[in-house]
Amino acid sequence: MKSKSIYFKILLLGIIVLLGGMIVSEAAGVFVAPSALKQHVTPAIDYCKFGPYLGSIIFLWNYTINTQIYECFLSGNIQLINALPASQFLSSCIETLEKLPSVSVYDEVTYSFIFFQFNFKYYPENNVYFRWAIASLINPACVESQILCNGLKGVPNGLYICPAVFPCLASNTTLISELYSIYSAHESYCPKRACQYLKDAGLVYNPSLGEWTYPNGTPVVIPVYIQEDFYNCKAWISMLEHNACEIHFGKNLEIIDYPGSCLGTDLSSLKYGLINFGYLSYTALIADYYSTLGPLAPIVEFNCYVNSTVNAQLSAAYTKDPTYSQALVNLANALVDLQWDEPWVILGWTTCITPAITNNYYGYVASPDEGYTLTYTDIHEGNTITGRLVEAMGTCGFKAPNMDILYCNFYSSSEIWDQGVPTPLTTPPSEPTPLGLQPYVANYKIIHLYNVTINGHKIINGTEIIFCFVHNATWINGMPLTALDYNFSIWYFDMPGYCPNNNPLGLNISHVYIGNYFGIPVYVNYSEIPNYAMKIVYGTMPSLVYSCVPANNIYEIKLYFNSTAACLLSASNEIIVPPCIYLNYKPCQYNPDYPSFVCLAYKGELPGGFPWYIYEWNYSIGAIVKPFVGNFLWNPLACTYNVTAGSVATITTKITQIIASPYIVVASNGTVIKTAPKPCCPITNATGYAEVWAYGSTTPIEKLNLIHVKGTDEYEVEVNTSYLKPNEFYVVFINATYYAPITVMGHTMMMPHYAYRWYAVYPYSPTVITITTYVSNISSLISCASKLTRYTYAPASLFSVTVNSTLLTYTPPSVPSVSSAVIAMIGITVVLALIGVAILIRFK
Repeated sequence: MKSKSIYFKILLLGIIVLLGGMIVSEAAGVFVAPSALKQHVTPAIDYCKFGPYLGSIIFLWNYTINTQIYECFLSGNIQLINALPASQFLSSCIETLEKLPSVSVYDEVTYSFIFFQFNFKYYPENNVYFRWAIASLINPACVESQILCNGLKGVPNGLYICPAVFPCLASNTTLISELYSIYSAHESYCPKRACQYLKDAGLVYNPSLGEWTYPNGTPVVIPVYIQEDFYNCKAWISMLEHNACEIHFGKNLEIIDYPGSCLGTDLSSLKYGLINFGYLSYTALIADYYSTLGPLAPIVEFNCYVNSTVNAQLSAAYTKDPTYSQALVNLANALVDLQWDEPWVILGWTTCITPAITNNYYGYVASPDEGYTLTYTDIHEGNTITGRLVEAMGTCGFKAPNMDILYCNFYSSSEIWDQGVPTPLTTPPSEPTPLGLQPYVANYKIIHLYNVTINGHKIINGTEIIFCFVHNATWINGMPLTALDYNFSIWYFDMPGYCPNNNPLGLNISHVYIGNYFGIPVYVNYSEIPNYAMKIVYGTMPSLVYSCVPANNIYEIKLYFNSTAACLLSASNEIIVPPCIYLNYKPCQYNPDYPSFVCLAYKGELPGGFPWYIYEWNYSIGAIVKPFVGNFLWNPLACTYNVTAGSVATITTKITQIIASPYIVVASNGTVIKTAPKPCCPITNATGYAEVWAYGSTTPIEKLNLIHVKGTDEYEVEVNTSYLKPNEFYVVFINATYYAPITVMGHTMMMPHYAYRWYAVYPYSPTVITITTYVSNISSLISCASKLTRYTYAPASLFSVTVNSTLLTYTPPSVPSVSSAVIAMIGITVVLALIGVAILIRFK
């Protein structure tokens, strides 16, 4: 047995050595991984610098309890856990994960916090002394040990700003000092002071009753709503009751448990006196209280809190202040007023517990508001781009998948939605705030306007923002992304904010012209929008009065605002969708309550390509997304041809149009919806050319012909490397055009579509020793069949995996495969190697 084992090792070693030699000498489709990607967690500044590398991402939301997710992660069935369920894990589970050498746990403090909210509709809740009294009953030591699991899930901090995640405000030492002074004097833990504050609020302690009463002798009853399964709800109740009893206030608290799914209902009912929940992760049903820059105006309809000074300060910061420094001054002043008013008792700022498998996975990027889930463009498995990443998205009491599939934004959550649709600008994970905005699909220019008239609109002191879009970005169907797409998106869905009084396009809101698209004038009935609002989340653009796409340049748009607010740039950074899809219906038809509701999901006509697109969707299980090989930021190094210097490299590519997401499974009966007769259509009529650039440059060295391989959807480019410097990378950029039909508002027309592809050529000198990498047949990037899988709960050692779907039967567009000649050469070499090793073993 021992000798056979040695022979097998020799055989394997021989194959590896010979295959390694093939990589150095002549291999096509080899993935050359940049050295920076050989880190499990890369610096945030490098996000989306090299990707996308993954062959697919699978999002699963079929878990019902966190134990299932935890066990599946330990067994290796999933590689990433979304922050939502992870924050509810037992502390013992988090401690176990942090000790595993193959796991990286992101556990930094985020923009999220947990708190009690007061209902200002009632007395004594609307009395500041009463609110200070309740705050003085919160023991930070108890919060840390019992609620935040000894710091595993956050840090106790009663300030209205967390210095760790708001550095732009934390640098204001005067602000932090003032906030801390208010907290220490009035809101820090001190039961004796709490007793005095109850008296100052006008309440009276009745020794004979053993409880507090109103001045008329009626006992005080404060309904306290505590969310079930939320950061150890028993600890919240125990802390409140124990500390309240110290001042004989325990009898006055009526503790009411409520499920997380009822949060929105309980808030809007205004029946509570105090209610606990948390910002960000747990408030998907309500609007956010904070942005990544600072606080927003409190939501009056949920607690009746009104402070005109605070609202004026925050309004000025977001809609009027011409510089961020001025905006930060108003934000700081608002924070001081909020800290004094105490509309919420902030218990602590929470962490974003996001465990990720690092064993053979590289390129995770962290962000303070999303853990490891902000970007997937760098993550790759080993040295290939054919791997997959499985992420668990637990529902934690919310109906899977957190948003209804019937809405146009049916992707389950913004996390998936954001993978396929662009915004003009982006923010890096290291600075996910308006201060970090940088170009993505567009550059921008800001011009201040003084006393001008634009299309009949008088602007006394305003702003012009010009977006210049890139010229080589397309949707998955090959239609170009232009400024017209952006203009359509902001008016078709935003309008801005569905407010008739803020309608710069005309007084007749029932028939508003929003532009000419594909030669068709488009009008929108704004009057019916408020009752059937679109479910895509759009913000508003304060003081927008006009937008213009020049007739001679569809890649430029000018936005005119009657304001000089620095935050206008952030407000204008809206999601872009393709009008060729959405124009076929009215905006309100995407709302399920509308009488003639339509669902694009049933047809699979979904936006995508920046850089991912939905490949499969199953309401009860999850979704598969795949990278769009025509993405304008595709890294050429992912498709590298290593050739001998001086030889000719033949680049082969397929041009295939993705018309629709191939498979949709609806909730009602689990049947497959055939989204399109041919969701993937081979293109045989494309024409175009290729350019050769030095890697890192876009200056053409040579322009080459694009040759169609007759009878196929394959195209070839021959690159003569004799004029290229050896041992350096060169980009081969393919620019192809083809015509295909689109149907818009009943009009079918032939329109130009575009296919862009990026490859790299590495002409190496045989005398130079090159670094070898694993061979990766990158044609399997798309053609390999991924399947949505239902993972059934079982102990890690006995885990069962049940295939729940056999849906994937079509092959989307592929990047070039290894050439036949190279495959033959590799095959012959391997056979000869096997024969040679076998002979050696035979004569041993």
